[in-house]
Amino acid sequence: MKKNPPILFLAILVIACGALNKSNKTEEVPLLTVNHEPVYAGEFIYAFNKNRPADSAVTRQAIDDYLELYIRFKLKVAEAKARGLDTTAAFRKEYNSYLEQLQNSYMKSPEVTDSLVQQAFERLQTEIRASHILIKVEENAPPADTLAAYNKALAIRDSLLQGQPFEKMALLYSQDPSVRQNKGDLGYFTTLQMVYPFENAAYNTPVGQVSLPVRTRFGYHLIKVTGQRPNRGQVRVAHIMLRHNPEARDRIFDIYEQLQGGADWAELCRQYSQDSRSAAKGGELPPFSYRQVVEPFAKAAFALDKPGEISDPVETRYGWHIIKLLEKLPVDDFAAQESRLRARVSRDSRSTLGRQLLLGKLAQENNLQEYGANVEAIVNPANHRFVKEKWLWQHDSLATLPLFSIGDSLYTAAGLYQQIANDKRQQNSREYLYEAYKKYRDEALLAYEKAHLADKYPEYRYLEKEYYEGILLFTIMEQEVWQKAATDTAGLRAYYQTHSAAFTDTSRWQVAIFTSPDAQIIDSVAAALPDAQAFARWPRAEKQPLMQGNNGTTELSLRLDTGLYQAASHPVLQQLSRPFTTARTSTQQEHHYVILLRNPDEPPPLSQVKGQVVAAYQEELERNWVAELQQKYEVTINRKVLEDVYKKLTDK
Repeated sequence: MKKNPPILFLAILVIACGALNKSNKTEEVPLLTVNHEPVYAGEFIYAFNKNRPADSAVTRQAIDDYLELYIRFKLKVAEAKARGLDTTAAFRKEYNSYLEQLQNSYMKSPEVTDSLVQQAFERLQTEIRASHILIKVEENAPPADTLAAYNKALAIRDSLLQGQPFEKMALLYSQDPSVRQNKGDLGYFTTLQMVYPFENAAYNTPVGQVSLPVRTRFGYHLIKVTGQRPNRGQVRVAHIMLRHNPEARDRIFDIYEQLQGGADWAELCRQYSQDSRSAAKGGELPPFSYRQVVEPFAKAAFALDKPGEISDPVETRYGWHIIKLLEKLPVDDFAAQESRLRARVSRDSRSTLGRQLLLGKLAQENNLQEYGANVEAIVNPANHRFVKEKWLWQHDSLATLPLFSIGDSLYTAAGLYQQIANDKRQQNSREYLYEAYKKYRDEALLAYEKAHLADKYPEYRYLEKEYYEGILLFTIMEQEVWQKAATDTAGLRAYYQTHSAAFTDTSRWQVAIFTSPDAQIIDSVAAALPDAQAFARWPRAEKQPLMQGNNGTTELSLRLDTGLYQAASHPVLQQLSRPFTTARTSTQQEHHYVILLRNPDEPPPLSQVKGQVVAAYQEELERNWVAELQQKYEVTINRKVLEDVYKKLTDK
């Protein structure tokens, strides 16, 4: 059994959430050295404050106790490094995975996400009805094509403003495949049901007006808002459904008349409904919002007012339905919705706003300087060799041209060329080259920030080291303690033989308890089984007839319970006093015969307490190992710095 690693040291089990604020520069003075490697006061203070219970008093003794634990931790890490455990492929893979998660927690703009979540909740209170006209244009279309699509959308909007009917213009010009069916009408929707630019325009356009062209990944949209209403939440309904066939309409109306006459809904549902997933459950469906089901079904379901009310038969593309309202569910409050909204916002296209804000912040903080003339030269297709759709960047004379700098680092076109060479979609066009440049610049900004997080955030530096040393601790403890305790069976048995008294618990009794309301039955059991040896030898051929012979009626006349019980809390055993080998007692209207199967004063068998023994054996292995490390590695403590640490921690 593995011993759980000390939580004092292993913050690797918890990924830090969110970027921590900058703090004043921690005093970087060595508090101690372990194997000649310094451990700085700031690191120790950080670890102490992080791991001490919030309500515990900070005293010199508490600091000394933690320092002793911390030194043991550092000794184990020193041994792990000496063995090269931090150079293995497995270590690097695990460490890099934790490090990436830690870095990403600092590469966010939580204030943007908070704002978007709040906005989504506020918009969720309202449903918008809108129609649209779509003029398609590819996301990465050349500027000329983009401009042509935009101008076409503007011209259509001018016609609409001059009085042309929206439905007519949609049928004439919209390139949305569904326009022939809906004439541009999208029905009611709420937040997170449309792409974000479309949603933004819909919520910001007054009812009855037409928006300016709105760009999404599909093209340009003209949006006319035709309605607005409070969000009606969800409904929970049951239905009886008949699939389309020549008799379906007549049959559904016949079922409806039976229901009006008082027939049982559940019985008719089981008998007639052809929705196999819901028929056996009375036709009940999961809760849904208006837009989650087809329009005719939603319209009929949301028109019902009171639980139990039944709709007229309604036809959808799936068949005929009768709908019964079970419950109306209003929109949840913010507390109930927050985690769900946060998850959806993070997956939605609006999450890119946070990235854009972060990049702007990093550009300012890290002093991004772009060399406009050089960038202009690079994005000009005439300046490059591009033969048969192959990028000959190795021979480009502009490869050494500096494009931008971040901090004191200079970035040349060579890096951009390498990125382009690895892109299967590469092309020698101004649009592609500029997008590639922006990607190169943005990724360089993010990489630069990650490389300098330790300089900006002391907390990050400490967490990074915690992850590094925590993984080493796991690995070395596995080798020196956990694995040895699990596989060294001879050592475990020897340890138990020496320390068996520590695992003897006289409060727990291993017994067999026979119980019966009939005292004569208990007498016969006691006569047949006078002691533990007799019980142990009790053959199955005799046990089964005895138990069955006394339980031949519907009543249970004889019961046997065996096990290890806490005597003081057991209703039968708490009436007995040791010493005894067998005993008789009564509780209420029942009689009991108790056989003591093992003397509680004797050590239990190893199998019975193996978990406790393994844990204790691990502790002994660890103590012995730490004693060896203390002899092997030199530890020195700077007492003057320790006095400063006392003062800093106890003054808080």
